[in-house]
Amino acid sequence: MTPGVDDSTLDAFSKRVIRLIIDQMRDRSFQFKPTGKEFLPKANGKIRPLGIPPLIDKVVQEAIGMLLEPVFEPRMVDESYGFRPGRSAHLALRTIRRKWTGTTWLIEGDLKGYFNNINHKILASLLMRRVKDQQIIDLYWKLVWAGFVNNGTREPYTLTRVPPGGILSPLLSNIYLHEFDVWMKNLAASFGAPGKLPGRDKYLRRLNQMANLRERAKVQRTTNRELKEQILWLEKRKRLRPSTVHVGTKIDYVRYADDWVIGVTGPKNLAVKIKDNVKEFLTKELKLELNKERSKITHLATERGRFLGTLISARNNKYAESLWLRNKPGHKV
Repeated sequence: MTPGVDDSTLDAFSKRVIRLIIDQMRDRSFQFKPTGKEFLPKANGKIRPLGIPPLIDKVVQEAIGMLLEPVFEPRMVDESYGFRPGRSAHLALRTIRRKWTGTTWLIEGDLKGYFNNINHKILASLLMRRVKDQQIIDLYWKLVWAGFVNNGTREPYTLTRVPPGGILSPLLSNIYLHEFDVWMKNLAASFGAPGKLPGRDKYLRRLNQMANLRERAKVQRTTNRELKEQILWLEKRKRLRPSTVHVGTKIDYVRYADDWVIGVTGPKNLAVKIKDNVKEFLTKELKLELNKERSKITHLATERGRFLGTLISARNNKYAESLWLRNKPGHKV
């Protein structure tokens, strides 16, 4: 096991230490020690702080996690893939490739300094919704108040900041963003059609094909003969059964840790509105900000989006019936 800030390892652990931890938990005298910090380089040239707690604290955090996970895990939504049993980045990408049919626009989301901006008061209130044991809540606050050790200097408690790398950090981050997951799930459901009516999917597919072709024409600043013929053909086809088709939109959503994407089947102004609503919800309810550099709207028929290091685009520029994912040239996900 990696040594903690106090240089202790599992080899030095003894039954005496375990008994001491149990006694301190029983009489509620246990105190967390400050978390050590290491800094890891990121791909963009910046650095990411990694929290390394003392060994005893790791054991206690693991025990807390074993109590919290059965309470919160069953309530988490299917669209959340990060730091969960039986889920992975690969499964998140597979879901996008297989289920996001007809997606026109991709909203790429990234939270600015997420782990440094988690509000502890909000997180504590989310824990208290499900956790009735006050001792667990008290231990959470003791962990927060313990602070950090940075280059030998202790940094005091702050209202925000959950150290990435901590045993509990992944679970706590999912509990925090679960509120966003539920909000997004409800938003997507509000755009769902009331029942599957005859011809609806084919009709919507033709509408999306037309939108993609027109967008291509705008990008190219010309409407060549081939594009014009395709648009006219689709115009005729979409009018065949207008009385039996329910026209609507579709919203898809996938999150992995603090990275997420929203797929929009519909016009661009809808994608813009959804992004604005997302920004408002995150700011108001969770005190989080979108990273402006990495949060954008991409038209998948003419551009490529990115999620978890993987490029996402329409399977071809003429039809956006399914998505094409690549993580490097010549390699299909």
